[in-house]
Amino acid sequence: SASADVWAHALGMAFSVPTWSLSRGFFSTDAKLLVAAVPVRIGLSACDGARFGLTGPEDVLEHPQGFLHRFADIPLPEEAVAGLGTLWHTETFSYKIHPGSAYTSAAVDCAVELHHALEGVDHRDIAEVVVRGSIFTAGLDRIARQHRIGPDSSVAALNFSLPYNVATALLTGSLLPADLAHPAVDRPDRWELAARVRTEHDPALSRHALLATAPLGQALRRAGERAEAWVRAIDTRAAETLPPAWLEPETDFRWATKNLGARVTVRLRDGRELHAERRGAVGAASGADGTDHAALARAKFLACGGDPEAADLVARLEHLRPDDVRHLVRLALAGPDDAPTSRPSAESPVARDVRDMRKDTAMETAALEEAYTGLIDAATAAARGDEASAPPSGERDADWTLAHVALSDRLLASTARQVLAGDAAGLDNGPAMDPKAIGELTSSAGRDVLVELVRRNAAELVGLLAQTPDNQRATPVSVRLVGDKGEELFSGAVPWGEIVRLRAEDHIPGHTGRLRRIAGAPQET
Repeated sequence: SASADVWAHALGMAFSVPTWSLSRGFFSTDAKLLVAAVPVRIGLSACDGARFGLTGPEDVLEHPQGFLHRFADIPLPEEAVAGLGTLWHTETFSYKIHPGSAYTSAAVDCAVELHHALEGVDHRDIAEVVVRGSIFTAGLDRIARQHRIGPDSSVAALNFSLPYNVATALLTGSLLPADLAHPAVDRPDRWELAARVRTEHDPALSRHALLATAPLGQALRRAGERAEAWVRAIDTRAAETLPPAWLEPETDFRWATKNLGARVTVRLRDGRELHAERRGAVGAASGADGTDHAALARAKFLACGGDPEAADLVARLEHLRPDDVRHLVRLALAGPDDAPTSRPSAESPVARDVRDMRKDTAMETAALEEAYTGLIDAATAAARGDEASAPPSGERDADWTLAHVALSDRLLASTARQVLAGDAAGLDNGPAMDPKAIGELTSSAGRDVLVELVRRNAAELVGLLAQTPDNQRATPVSVRLVGDKGEELFSGAVPWGEIVRLRAEDHIPGHTGRLRRIAGAPQET
């Protein structure tokens, strides 16, 4: 262990000598390997130096001559400490099931899906393949095409080649590490088909990508109005798809998203067209594809020869003892000829994560999280197209429902802060039922933004509840409920825990059912 001062000096030294990669080598040669390797060595050396008394600047990030001002067009030092101890960026992680850039993953997923529909079709019968993607996908393809990429290109260059990766997935039904090496890259059919792959920018997909938490959305929200000029200087098309400036940064990442989607169309010479579409890649943050990311990671680790015991230990990482962690590292780094290491003693003291310690005394949020997960899925489905958005007779439409839920959760979050602070707590749902407030919100935000508001406001509320001691469940809250026309339906004191229970078991499932009916989705029983 090391003191805070030692850590500060270590970080100060490491950030004082950052590496700077050049696109010439990054996009076309094996130089990309050093982009991660060299900073790791610098970081380790800085740690060693700090332990022996070497010093570094403690203001290395925010200083006008520091790291952020050198590396960022819009320095955001406030983002480095925002939510420190409560906002966990590990919850924004995505997992790649295909080798290559995250900006090509969704297109490869679509190609894998279309491979089965193309069974029996000769690649020469494919007239063209059109990949529509966000500015991230279209921009990467534009840069990659500036380099000559072919069978003799480096693995790094092939990683960035959307035409080669999509063509390979269409022909084989997968994209594996072996597809980026000889003899696979020597196959003429792949390059012949790759030559007929073209990319188009899709503003709607850019909109989804910029609304999402990663890779850029949270930073854009933190930058606020400064972001528009920066984005416009890079790509005027992207500036036209920016979310409204009044969207605030997220305060909880439990439902973080990474919507780098794609639409792939295969046009055959006989006139037929085949289509596949994904809002995000399989394994991307949010789990919107319904996959278990931990299961994906485990399967890929084992397929590459990983030790099953190491995979089991990773699944319990936050509960491991120090000796267990050392054993895990040895297992993960062991080669096929390394002798097995002995198991650590089960008697060693348990080192537990601070957040996990909180969970022992915090309010239980599992039921509410499950309810909101269903709501977010239903809201996303209801936002996919206006053609299926008409509500059943006598019911509120999707926009009203989404605006109402978003406004309600903001009110509940305010109450949650009062309870958490030990202040007198109150809840009045009038602003969430006010036709003027709902009308102003729905007129200023498209349905995609309303879905985003529901997601982030729900995350903020649940995040506050996860910090609230369980014994505050009994805190009385002064409640006033009104109906559609402002008529008072209830006035009185209600325990905070009961309000949360009703939200999880009644209110949110009710809104979820309405959104599913609007989207024409099957109802859960």
